Amino acid sequence: MSRSRSVFRFAKKKFLECQCKLKRTVKNVSKTSNIVLDEPILEEIFKKLDIKDRVMFRNLSPHIHDLIDRLPLILPFVFIRSDSRGNIELQCDHMDVLLGYILVDIPSFKVNDGVMVFSYSNARTVITSIVSRITGIAHLWLDSTWNGYIVQTIVEYYQAINHDNKRKRSLILTGIDGLEPDDLFRMTNESRLEELAVVGELIKPSIFDRKEAGTMLETVNSLLIQVDSSFSIHDVSEREAILRMMSSLPISGVLEVIHVSRGTVTDTTKVINYWIQLARDSSREVKLKLEECSQERADAAVGRLLRKVRGIGRGEWTKGGVSMQMGDGRLTVLDKRTWFGDDQ
Repeated sequence: MSRSRSVFRFAKKKFLECQCKLKRTVKNVSKTSNIVLDEPILEEIFKKLDIKDRVMFRNLSPHIHDLIDRLPLILPFVFIRSDSRGNIELQCDHMDVLLGYILVDIPSFKVNDGVMVFSYSNARTVITSIVSRITGIAHLWLDSTWNGYIVQTIVEYYQAINHDNKRKRSLILTGIDGLEPDDLFRMTNESRLEELAVVGELIKPSIFDRKEAGTMLETVNSLLIQVDSSFSIHDVSEREAILRMMSSLPISGVLEVIHVSRGTVTDTTKVINYWIQLARDSSREVKLKLEECSQERADAAVGRLLRKVRGIGRGEWTKGGVSMQMGDGRLTVLDKRTWFGDDQ
């Protein structure tokens, strides 16, 4: 008998055994018994769903409706621009969710060919309605004549809810240009944020070393920063500012870093070494996303670091990247296809 045929017969035998066991189990289960899933389990299940599917499940029951409404709702991409008639156009990845759930009771816009269109006079109503009903926007791209006005509307909303004690736990706005450091601190004043991810060309890591940032960071369990290719790992004052910022995070806090890394394997090794030493000195965890860096170069840099630098614990490969220990600090270098949170 051929090997493939014997393997098939063995698999068929095991399948029939499992089928018999399943039938006996079903007979022993009461027909009226109910399976109850705890809320934490349901939350984890719903978090893994696509936004559209998650919103659809709200109709199952009042309990599921309330549970889903408590979960973070993050729009991956929103693009706002001016059109030739002086109106404002908005496009996003989940327009059906935006229209049927987030803005279902807002009449101040029209939809043309899948694009939301509204006038300048209705901009505040539409923008405020969006940011008030979601947790955040992963990437906000503004290409409008009224960029400053839109940014100001967002800033004023967050400032208002802090004063009204309607505090949010997360603030997520990445890829937003024109946002000043002072705007960020106005948005987070008196807040008790647990997640902060605000990325823009004017938001540098060192701003979190300012006095007004200290109290804010005390509750932040997850802080996202970005540095571009102009960032110097040899700048001592910048490193000291980042170290003080990291030390202000809770002991369990995680610093998420997007680092644009060009150059050679040696250059990338120095970048990884820079962040693992900061993790060691602050006794915090860092998750590093290397942008504009191939997976081959990143892997070679990690291998070089493990061979050349003393004091680094053995690398542990996870489903999202490779983790290393140095002192009481921990660094995870994410794979090219992995984003923050995907490795959990």
